[in-house]
Amino acid sequence: MDRAFEAVISEALEIAEYEVVSTESYVNEKNSVYTAVKLACLEALKGPCEESKTIHMRGGVIGDHVYKTTGIPILSEGERYILFASNEPFCP
Repeated sequence: MDRAFEAVISEALEIAEYEVVSTESYVNEKNSVYTAVKLACLEALKGPCEESKTIHMRGGVIGDHVYKTTGIPILSEGERYILFASNEPFCP
């Protein structure tokens, strides 16, 4: 296993498989586009796993316009993902 990936695993407070329940894009008070992503925990792999949680990610779809941020993934409703959580901010 790659040492950099081993470091990511060891530094993660939580690693879990989540399913995206819903997504809703919005414009915040600073006129930036974000998407609220509601997640359901399917399996905890390391640390605690909240039954459900909502994360806010930069970018999204407002009307016919798609707003993307380099390096920020777009999570799709109904899809499953392995997510790693730490104390570091994910999305500015």
